[in-house]
Amino acid sequence: TEMRVSTLIRIAEALQISTDVLLRPNIPQVNSMYQTEMQELIGDCSPAEMESIFKIVREMKSVLHTRQDSET
Repeated sequence: TEMRVSTLIRIAEALQISTDVLLRPNIPQVNSMYQTEMQELIGDCSPAEMESIFKIVREMKSVLHTRQDSET
């Protein structure tokens, strides 16, 4: 068990994320962390950069939803 925990910790450290994000991605606190990180990422973007990011995110979301629909 210790080897697995240490591996999890190394993965989290390498990704620079909390183990909560890896273990429990659907809890409100983790969703809040994602929202905060997204705000930090786009906080210093120009309007043109934000529009480009939003276009990419919209397209990715569409692809993910399409993929999920085809798997069910």
